[in-house]
Amino acid sequence: MADLLCHPRPMQRFSHRKLKELRGKRDQTDLAAALRRRGFGTTQTQISRWEGGQEPRAYILPALAEELGVAVDDLFEDVDAPFRVGRH
Repeated sequence: MADLLCHPRPMQRFSHRKLKELRGKRDQTDLAAALRRRGFGTTQTQISRWEGGQEPRAYILPALAEELGVAVDDLFEDVDAPFRVGRH
């Protein structure tokens, strides 16, 4: 029983693919400037890093989602990876 696989609910992670897709759909080419107007020191380089796989800080997610016109949950994707319970 120490090696039971559990799937209580899917794990989620920030989706750089979804960010890139949302920016394209909403024509958010100046997303960095919009976030700077909100008081975040965001650069285009940082946004490119997020699209490349680096995760943004949690405190910026609500503003990022709002600028893109989506809920914060829409910036995440399910990770299909079971985890083990017990000793490994």
